[in-house]
Amino acid sequence: MVPSIKTIIIILFVLVMIVVIDSIYRRLKPFIFARRGEVMAAIRLLMLPSDKYKVLNSVLLKTNWGNCQIDHVIVSSFGIFVLEIKNCKGTIYGGDNSEKWTRFLKKRKYELVNPIKQNANHIKVLKEFLRVDCPFYSVIVFNNKAKVRSNAETALLTKQKDLIEDIKRQNAIVLSRDEVEEIADRIKQYSVGFISSTMKRNKKARVDIKRRVFSVSDDICPECGAKLTIRKNEYGEFLSCSNYPKCNYSHRFIL
Repeated sequence: MVPSIKTIIIILFVLVMIVVIDSIYRRLKPFIFARRGEVMAAIRLLMLPSDKYKVLNSVLLKTNWGNCQIDHVIVSSFGIFVLEIKNCKGTIYGGDNSEKWTRFLKKRKYELVNPIKQNANHIKVLKEFLRVDCPFYSVIVFNNKAKVRSNAETALLTKQKDLIEDIKRQNAIVLSRDEVEEIADRIKQYSVGFISSTMKRNKKARVDIKRRVFSVSDDICPECGAKLTIRKNEYGEFLSCSNYPKCNYSHRFIL
């Protein structure tokens, strides 16, 4: 029985769609695999007690020289942890000051950006934004199947399965619960990915902040988008909106 023209067209359409989907998947596979590591880490980080650790995923900070994307930031009573996720397999070699790291997988050699230097830049930007006096910990998280050969001293190298245990090794309290909340809120305010509900309701502030390229030395009011200034009262210094009294936003100044 000879198939009809309609049947032939349907078969050809299905074959074309299979080829197109396969092509798209091959292009997106590296990105999907990389993002999977961040998702796995985010799930594991849910195991940290929320009263001591504030987890912020996919923090994006805008600076004068471009965007700074940080996989995860953990603000805790014990300091600030900055995580860079490397979801790659194989045997990996590199050191603190290596220009590139090397990965061997299935008899093939690949180059990696030095994750320690990469994360050091993330921490530098975050410090400029926050200007807080507390420890910052650089944490590089690898796939469980990776074999890392490194004598790194300026960052903690760990795997997904050991992440929570390694973070909890830092147990000296350096920040109060209020300070943890305040710093986490400031990161949300600065990050493109976190927009407060108040800002969403304020069209002018949303437009101003969307168009503006933040300098790492700027302090922007999350309520109206105006400049924050340092004021004093009987309790000490605090940050207050320069648009006061039209805007009443303020919070305690942290150094």
